[in-house]
Amino acid sequence: MDPLALVDIRAGTESVQQSYGSGYLLGPRLVLTARHVVFRKGRVLPRISVRIGSPGGAEKPLRRRARLCWPTVDASAGAQTAADSDTDQPESTGVGSVRNRRGVAGLENDRGFDGALDVALLSLTEPVPCAGEVRWGRPIGTRRPAYEGLGFPLLAEDENGRREVEQLGGTLPPLATGPLNTVVLDQTTAPRSRRHGVRAWAGASGTAVFCRDGAGRHLLVGVVVEDVGEFENRRLLAAPVWRFCTSLRFAELVEEHTGHPPVVEPVELAGSLDCRLTPLTARTPGSLLAGAAETVAFRGRLEELAALAAWRDGSDPAVSVVLVTGEGGAGKSRLAREFLRQSRASGWAVGLAEEARPVDDRPGRRVPDEKEQEKRARRLVDRLGDCTVPALVATDYAEAHPVFADTLISGLADASRQLPRRVLLLARSEGVWWRNLEEELGSAASLLPLGSLSTGTAARRATYISSVTCLARGLQELPEPVAGRRPPTDWRDLARRLAAAPPALDGTAGNALTLQMTALLDLMQTAAGTGPVPDSTPEQRLAEHERGYLHRSAAARGLLADNALADATATDRARRRRQGLRALDRSLAAAILLGPCDAETTRQIGALADQRHSEDVADWLASLYPAPADQPLALGQVQPDRLAEYLLGGILTETHGSRTTDATETGGSPEKRVHADLLPSIAPLVRTLDAAQTALFALARTAVHEPFRMVLDQEIRRLIADHPDPFAAAAPLLATVPDHRAALLDGLRDLAARDPTALSIQSWRANDSLPDGPVSLAFFSASVAGVLSGLFADLAARDGAYLTSLVKALSNEGIRLSQVGRLDEALAVSERALTHYRDIVDRGGMDVRTDLVSVVNNHALRLAEAGRLREALEVSNEGVRLSRELNRDGDAYLPELAVALNNHAVRLAENDLQEQAMEASEEVLGYYRELVARSRSTYLPGLAMALNNHALRLAENDDDEEALPLSEEALGHYKELVLRSRNTYLPDLAMALNNHAVRLVENARPEEARPLTHQAVVLARELSESIPGAHLHDLAQSLVVSGYASVEAGDFRGAVAPLMEAKALLSRLPIPDRALDDMAIGFLRAAFAAAPSGVSGEFRAVAGEEVPEWMRQSAEHD
Repeated sequence: MDPLALVDIRAGTESVQQSYGSGYLLGPRLVLTARHVVFRKGRVLPRISVRIGSPGGAEKPLRRRARLCWPTVDASAGAQTAADSDTDQPESTGVGSVRNRRGVAGLENDRGFDGALDVALLSLTEPVPCAGEVRWGRPIGTRRPAYEGLGFPLLAEDENGRREVEQLGGTLPPLATGPLNTVVLDQTTAPRSRRHGVRAWAGASGTAVFCRDGAGRHLLVGVVVEDVGEFENRRLLAAPVWRFCTSLRFAELVEEHTGHPPVVEPVELAGSLDCRLTPLTARTPGSLLAGAAETVAFRGRLEELAALAAWRDGSDPAVSVVLVTGEGGAGKSRLAREFLRQSRASGWAVGLAEEARPVDDRPGRRVPDEKEQEKRARRLVDRLGDCTVPALVATDYAEAHPVFADTLISGLADASRQLPRRVLLLARSEGVWWRNLEEELGSAASLLPLGSLSTGTAARRATYISSVTCLARGLQELPEPVAGRRPPTDWRDLARRLAAAPPALDGTAGNALTLQMTALLDLMQTAAGTGPVPDSTPEQRLAEHERGYLHRSAAARGLLADNALADATATDRARRRRQGLRALDRSLAAAILLGPCDAETTRQIGALADQRHSEDVADWLASLYPAPADQPLALGQVQPDRLAEYLLGGILTETHGSRTTDATETGGSPEKRVHADLLPSIAPLVRTLDAAQTALFALARTAVHEPFRMVLDQEIRRLIADHPDPFAAAAPLLATVPDHRAALLDGLRDLAARDPTALSIQSWRANDSLPDGPVSLAFFSASVAGVLSGLFADLAARDGAYLTSLVKALSNEGIRLSQVGRLDEALAVSERALTHYRDIVDRGGMDVRTDLVSVVNNHALRLAEAGRLREALEVSNEGVRLSRELNRDGDAYLPELAVALNNHAVRLAENDLQEQAMEASEEVLGYYRELVARSRSTYLPGLAMALNNHALRLAENDDDEEALPLSEEALGHYKELVLRSRNTYLPDLAMALNNHAVRLVENARPEEARPLTHQAVVLARELSESIPGAHLHDLAQSLVVSGYASVEAGDFRGAVAPLMEAKALLSRLPIPDRALDDMAIGFLRAAFAAAPSGVSGEFRAVAGEEVPEWMRQSAEHD
């Protein structure tokens, strides 16, 4: 919202002013206002004059004449033309059809049209300065956003009759609607009603209303068209942007005058997503190939678009995911952008998730960003969860940011909204992170591999011709000559010649980027009069052309003049030029690894070329690779990825012997690499774990290409070993991708040999960055935990001091493996942890420590999961003994004792030692009530577990009445905890629902128990589907409890289905639960005995057979 764009409008005849209002300057000659401001009695007023700018500003307002340019009208009748009457505004009521309409802003009732379309565009007779592009928005949430606007209402008129500026402000209730499709604005302040029937806000009509997005940027959301006196003049009505922007002619005029189409963004999402999908501004030949540049017209992919549309509009769960995979250059990003646009046209809120990195504005400080991806995703989930329209989000490089993708998807699933939420992921391949999502979402997650764009000769030829034609237009618009010093090229004529005789295109041209790269190279090589370089790939040739263009651009800016970037002692001109070019290459490589980035980082990138000219080099890079206009960044990304990888690889592997040079430069070593010190120079600019992941990912992708593999594998190893903070923390998170594993792990092993302490610190940092919940990213977390255990095993083999770290890492890996249902592996890993721990203690290598006591407790849990109850009891008893030893001098370690004792009470009960279990459980409950008094947020989960377990112990001793309130209290706490983190506490809530239902049944209240059992089954089924195998027993138990409650409530037929399903699940368990199976059998027998006829019919319907003999036996016989 710019005060200089404010417009005061007067309309009438040459002799009489008949109307006045406000407006907003969209472009040098285009003004937005309310239509009734320039109409009277159905006709456009013949004289329209405007005053542009704020009267109180430094610049004197400009005066211009204007004319109506939209909507077009029939001059003879003043009617709206067909071009704007029914094709784009189906809700328009037509001229003269509105009855009993109130006066608007002090004017007569002369508007016979839909209030939401009471908008006009005025064309100025002469252009005026215009500050910048206007962005358009639509509130789609349930919360009231603040709005503001600048207008010229009559209430601001001074004693000389001149209207001054009034700043409107208030809140916009998004769920409220005004008459005739207007939106409601609730003003914070309002004037008194005026005399003689003049409306309070007369003259404010046409005021542009703005809301701020999450990044604080203004979005134009509406145009004031009316005030409502019934609300003490505090309510205004506005025509919403999203309605009139659908007019084709309106959009054409806005784009014609401003250079940008009016794309309506969701206000709540615009600060977190790229909702406009504005094409990238290509400033180099290679950038024309970027999917975001959209230089080449979108072709083909009809089947993929149809498949995506079917997925989007299908009857899948409220949240579903598609992963689009394909090699670099397959067209994933372009397909996603096209699909997002089509979805926006279908009424969906859409956006592309951008991995903007946090900016550290404190020099020399490290950003503690281990949870940054998770935080960003949760902020986005919060905004998406509030949307009142279907929403679709796409995110690229999903394999590099699995925590972001998983947290986003899990958070949306937790929101449990009915409106569809769709997530489109893009990656080169699926990995462990995708397996986790598949297991978590089941049928709501699907894979869409992207094959060749053009599979036949004719299709490849057509695509080539289209590419040549479109790329020629792009080359024509570049700021520097593409073909060097040759005369300007007529690119369109050249394209026509190439299209007339396209080259033979083999199967590799089925890759979209490869085919377009071929077309671009043909254009540039033909223009330069050169051909392909022998023994070079298209990627290498394109990278050389790109570097040549960048160097010419730098020369045009004077960066290669004199000794600007060269050694001051260099006397040879050719040598100075080589030094200058290599200095620029250093900054280019850093831009590839670090972009997009803020102004300070961009300046530091420029300083890699030359400290004296850092600003000049930064400006050069920013001019070539600009950041998106709506982002607070100085430098964008070097795209497309494959070109960026070949540029980076070429720079990092360049040797002095690969170019003409002299002996003084090589130091007698012609194969010495030119930029051997470059990555160490870039490393200090990487200040966050997220940025380190991005840089390492770019290096790993580059190392996949054969020309660079050997050198870059070594560079990756060196970077991790020499700069562990933060690269050694990022490496384990990327080592789960098979293509990247070897070099990353080798780098970590190198660090182990050099500085084991640093490896230990960064490994735990990587571990701490993983989500805490038992469901989210379970497979990915288990894989990373395995990597970390391997690293600590190497450390411990070198130095026994790291055995304690190995013990903790193994114990943590056991927990992660247990969470994904790999119980045998979890037990084996936990056994190793315990063995190492006992060896250390037996050797007298350490005192008892809290972190190692947890290893003992965890192993007891692993043994119990495996059905080895007697051994689990012995180990848990050891954990209690050690915990009491920690607390012998006070209660500083009371939380550790409470955990150990709680687990031990469960193990005692499992071994039928009920009296001892009761004593331990009661002691635990007392400890947790004391701990919750100290810190409720920290110890509430422990209290909930203690209450639940003690209620079980009381019930086992037939004290059902005393157990019931404890069970109810535990359930209430778990409901509170699920609101805090559904992903983490959902299994506990399902357990608590089950247990409280049993307590209710045992207190002769089965009807109250049944709704709880249904909830427990639903949650247990969700958990079982999220990670198959990990929660089968929990689901079986919930079903048995449901059957039990049905039998006790007298619904004998209703007990059959859950009990039979429970038996089927129990038969699939790797470790049989005979007791639970016997319970299911007993309840089925009881149901049959009570209602043989009804149960027999239900059994036939469920099982497809007659009631078996075992079920006909009486419960007494059992």
